[in-house]
Amino acid sequence: MPNRRPSGGDLVPVAVSGVPRLLVGWRGQPAGSRRSMSRSSFRFSTTVLVCVLALPAAAQVPPDEAWRSVDTEHFRITFPAQLEEQGRRVGELAERAYRELTAQFREGPSGRIDVVLTDHVDLSNGYARIWPSNRIVLYARPPADHLALAYFDDWFELLVTHELAHIFHLDYGGTLGRIFRTLFGRAQTPLTFPGVVVPGWVAEGLATWYESALTGAGRVHGTFHEMVLRTAALEGRFENIGQASGNSRQWPGGTRRYAYGSLFFDYLLDKHGRESMAAFVEAVVRPATQLSLSWLNAAGRRAFGASLSSEWAAWTNELRAGQNRLDGELAAFGPITEPEALTRNARYGLHPMRSRDGGVLVYVRSDGRSYPRLVVMPPDGGDPTTVTRINNRAPFDVLPSGGIVFAQRDYTDRYRVFSDVHVATVDGAVRRVTRGARLTAPSAGPDGTWAVAVAEGEGTNGLARVDLLDGSIRTLAAPHAGTYWAYPAVSPDGRRIAASRWTERRHDVVVLDADGRVTHEVTRDRALDLAPKWSADGRYLVWSSDRSGILNILGAEVDPLTGAPGPPVMLTNVRTGAAFPSVDPAGEWLYFSGYHVDGWEVERVRFAPDAAPPAPAPAARFDDAGASHVGPAATGASIGDTAGTTSRDRG
Repeated sequence: MPNRRPSGGDLVPVAVSGVPRLLVGWRGQPAGSRRSMSRSSFRFSTTVLVCVLALPAAAQVPPDEAWRSVDTEHFRITFPAQLEEQGRRVGELAERAYRELTAQFREGPSGRIDVVLTDHVDLSNGYARIWPSNRIVLYARPPADHLALAYFDDWFELLVTHELAHIFHLDYGGTLGRIFRTLFGRAQTPLTFPGVVVPGWVAEGLATWYESALTGAGRVHGTFHEMVLRTAALEGRFENIGQASGNSRQWPGGTRRYAYGSLFFDYLLDKHGRESMAAFVEAVVRPATQLSLSWLNAAGRRAFGASLSSEWAAWTNELRAGQNRLDGELAAFGPITEPEALTRNARYGLHPMRSRDGGVLVYVRSDGRSYPRLVVMPPDGGDPTTVTRINNRAPFDVLPSGGIVFAQRDYTDRYRVFSDVHVATVDGAVRRVTRGARLTAPSAGPDGTWAVAVAEGEGTNGLARVDLLDGSIRTLAAPHAGTYWAYPAVSPDGRRIAASRWTERRHDVVVLDADGRVTHEVTRDRALDLAPKWSADGRYLVWSSDRSGILNILGAEVDPLTGAPGPPVMLTNVRTGAAFPSVDPAGEWLYFSGYHVDGWEVERVRFAPDAAPPAPAPAARFDDAGASHVGPAATGASIGDTAGTTSRDRG
């Protein structure tokens, strides 16, 4: 990227050609010094080129954007021209996180860090790399619809802090690491970067813990990771330290590194002092530690005064003791719910919903043995029948005709993967309604000719009405940097829309009129309130909420004239977790996705809002306490180095 930046944070155009600079690791030889390639070097170069061109489009930053760049003290922030405001904000947040992490690690990464902010894919994610130089890629889309990631105060702050924590950790090499880099540069070896050999739960657990400790939000403060571990303990499959270090496809899959790692570190640092994290990072790369046969336990003894294996065992016993008290604690909210299971081995059995005539139950199924699918089955359970294969596990709606309206991500060009609305007929034929419109989570109007969906883009989103016949789109709630929307649900008469809205650090259910104006707040707190649905008669709203500390289903009666909601009631009181509810057309059954040690299964209970106990006030953990603070690392001599294996992107 030539002709870069004057000092002082001036904005300059960035020329990007071919493979984006972020993916380029070597410079060519000087002119006049190139020799003709041998047959073997030609084969090698061809292989490298094929590998680069074969990278998934979503992993490649689009070269045809109007890229801009601005420098801060420690970062080069690159972004599309339309994301300038967000890019400058990322620069400010990155410098703040850099200062806070430097206080923890006592030593910052070497050189300027490249950060690319991109909006070419409708995903909420990011990743960090330390080879060939320190670089971070951030996806701008906010995770307002994500059960694990949605507990944030500022999406960019959380994302930047998490990825920068990876850079601080993995770039740290100790004394020997610095010597090897001086001699050999940033070679891809554990001698230069000893931190890369740690298990996944260490790398992801560390970054997730810092994401939470330095922002006051994040996954350690949320309830999703707790649900994963609580359920594993309750259902007899809590993993030992060796299992959590693996990359098994067995549930919870890739989530295990984040959930087990972050909450284990939270236990360790509450017990031994939060300042001991830096001592652990240093101990991991210390030569004397690396020479030990149980080097990770040796690092634990040096940092925490006990081996990690013994601490893991103590942590496991503490969690199991807590689960033994769980039923008594849940009794404060009413009888414990024992749902009826309708599926087995669904893995992801999500968004269950009866057809409008009540004849079948429709849900998303992704069992790990085939592609995600929209399936139907008898309302009382049974073998699923595939309607159509889909590209993601997103919410949908059932049309009066029996068809299904849904959104899925797909390529819109070589580099962009955006979400569009589709309609599937009862016989499985699929018609694409929009192209490149970036619409998610459609909810159909009463006659099935239109839907309300979330309109994604430029680091925020809004609500839009889409015509399902011609694909035309009308804005309802315009995008705003401080407001994010998820899970719209059109009322049965089409006069109102319920939706999840994130604003001012709160994730609530609200009711809007048909033109997109908010008329009522159903909830107002920091707990997650997601995925509202109307009963078929429009009298009730049901939604997922973790206000009790466990994800459950709440409901509220709605005034048919004004749309004003009554006080919420607790429709489930489960031990594990419940999400994505719906009520059958007859108003007899409440369907939802129930969480278990093997994933999400479709379950149901009787729908009895009149007999349900009042929902409790949000737990104290959801008070607006502001960001947590971690003390700086203890002063003293830095320790050293070394050991072995491969490179990984860290997300």
